[in-house]
Amino acid sequence: AILLKKVKFPYTIGLVIIGFLFAWLCTRVPGLEGVRKLRLNHDVILYILLPTLIFDASVNINTRMLKKSLLPVMTLAAPGLVISTVVVGLIRAWLTPLSMGEAMMFGALISATDPVAVISLFEIVGAPLRLRILVDGESLFNDATAIVVFGIISKIVLTGAAISMMTLASGGIEFCVVFFGGLILGALIGYMMMNLILFSGDDPLIGVALSTIVAYTAFIIADRFFEFSGVMSVLGAGIVISHYGATRFTPKVRSYMKQFWSLMTFIANSFIFLLLGFTEDSVLLDVKAWNPVLIAVFWALVAIQVARGLIIFTIIPLLGWWRKEYRTDLGYQMVMFWGGLRGAVPLALVFSLPSTLPHNDLIVQVTLGVVMFTLLVQGTTISKLMTFFKLDRPSMMVRFAEVKAMITARRAGIESITSLHKDGRLPEVLFADFEAEYQKKIEEDERQLAQLRKDPEFTGKLMSFFIMNEAIKVEMRTYYKLFEQGFIGEKVFQQLEFHANERRDQCNERETITFNMDDFPLEMKLSRKLNMYLKKLFPQSRYLFQRRVNDAIEDYMMAIAVIIAVHDVDQALLPLKDLYPKQAQYIEECRQSYRQFEFAATANLKELELQNHKVLEAIENTAIRHAFYGTEIETLQDLSMKGEVGEEIADKLIDNIRDKISESKRELYKLYSKNSGSH
Repeated sequence: AILLKKVKFPYTIGLVIIGFLFAWLCTRVPGLEGVRKLRLNHDVILYILLPTLIFDASVNINTRMLKKSLLPVMTLAAPGLVISTVVVGLIRAWLTPLSMGEAMMFGALISATDPVAVISLFEIVGAPLRLRILVDGESLFNDATAIVVFGIISKIVLTGAAISMMTLASGGIEFCVVFFGGLILGALIGYMMMNLILFSGDDPLIGVALSTIVAYTAFIIADRFFEFSGVMSVLGAGIVISHYGATRFTPKVRSYMKQFWSLMTFIANSFIFLLLGFTEDSVLLDVKAWNPVLIAVFWALVAIQVARGLIIFTIIPLLGWWRKEYRTDLGYQMVMFWGGLRGAVPLALVFSLPSTLPHNDLIVQVTLGVVMFTLLVQGTTISKLMTFFKLDRPSMMVRFAEVKAMITARRAGIESITSLHKDGRLPEVLFADFEAEYQKKIEEDERQLAQLRKDPEFTGKLMSFFIMNEAIKVEMRTYYKLFEQGFIGEKVFQQLEFHANERRDQCNERETITFNMDDFPLEMKLSRKLNMYLKKLFPQSRYLFQRRVNDAIEDYMMAIAVIIAVHDVDQALLPLKDLYPKQAQYIEECRQSYRQFEFAATANLKELELQNHKVLEAIENTAIRHAFYGTEIETLQDLSMKGEVGEEIADKLIDNIRDKISESKRELYKLYSKNSGSH
């Protein structure tokens, strides 16, 4: 992996080649014959390796972007896969010795895409986020679809059931039950496990252990006990943990979990693709009659490319014609077409076929041939396609941000060596050399920045989106800091983050930026609506009164957090006027937009103050205390990192401060309840 990374070659594809060569070597080196017994099989892929890959992908996928692209993703993953199954099946039945049933089974198992090699390439070249979401999202969902469709077709073929409208209707109902049943079950398991992780506190080892348990438990319970889709179950669990974990897990638990699952995915991918090389060598190269197999592989590839082209070049344009936000240009479509690699799932399914199937050996050999072609040919040439369509070039906003960041970093470097020089720890000659080197790099960056500013793409409206994006970053940092300090709770942070992310997406899509404090994330909308209806049914409920208390205090805290964030944004935007004098108009427009946002928050506070003046005073008092507590926590964490205070001592003191924060919140609840009158 280290060597392949150096040459910018997807390591997963490289491992297939290495596994292939190593298996060949084992036949010629005495003592290594036993190693050739290593094989990929159905259970190893499905129950050991696949849950890891699905869980990691679902935990780390951008759920906001997935939500925006959910219709195209689901259309490709469900109806698209069924269309692909039928097209491949019909062509295979027509051009090869396979029966219609066998051809349809092959169509179902081979239609699942595995873009792991393409995604790793996307990371290297910096492909657009939306393209990555479309490719990764389709793969996540169509793995489950392929397994379910393959299972239904296999049951019909192996039991010899006649194909009729009743059979198809029954299959459709079974598909919905298995697919959505797995998703719902996984979401429930994920939610329960997430609360267990929360209960464990700031213990990353327990958090990581429980996340491992949820990945495999969700798969096994769904697959073996309920006969639902194990893949959809893991996907549901991962998305739930991803959604809530961003605010409910401590930074330490989040960091450990991310590193652990990155390692697990690296290991799982390494095993899959290395063992694929072993399997290819032992099965594909042991074929005595090469001609029939090569011809069958050729026609299979033709069928697959025809089916892939049909769903990409018809479904995607139709969706774009129907709704503007789903439009994708030809470059995206070509990469999605050629990036439809095959990997782990087709192998797991083909190895599950009974040996008594008339053409079992041929189906296995053709599947291996198709997987090898897509990996070694499509996987290694897709970078050329991305270069041709200029999809490997970062956007103007990204390039501008990168150069600006390097200028800031290099200026900090000059300050650092200047400090060393003043302290007498850096000789004059060395200091002069370093300073000249850094200044030269800064001048080069500034020339590049000046060139970017002259670019027609950067002038006009694009600059306003860039400035707004910078402001949103500052806003988000403020919210996160307030959340880490304990000043705002999880729900308030979720709502503020929800609004900021909506504006960030509007910037990326170059849409009109909207500031709206009255909108809520879906789960908060449902919660408040439910409480409102329950209040009418149970007006004397103590629990519902407590919920109203919580909602009111959350509204207080959100308004104050917005005012603090707007102040930080304003302070951050002022220096930009000197950096971009020609864009002063857009900077001022951004400041005015945030001032209107502050005005709306202040109006909310005044309305709340009229309702309960004493509570507002108490919250303002608490805000000052929390700011002080937050500074104490940051200082203790810094001292711990520098080794000036032991980690155990720092953790103990920080826990004590957080207890004070919790106590001040409880006092607020009591005060609000007292001033609101009895329920």
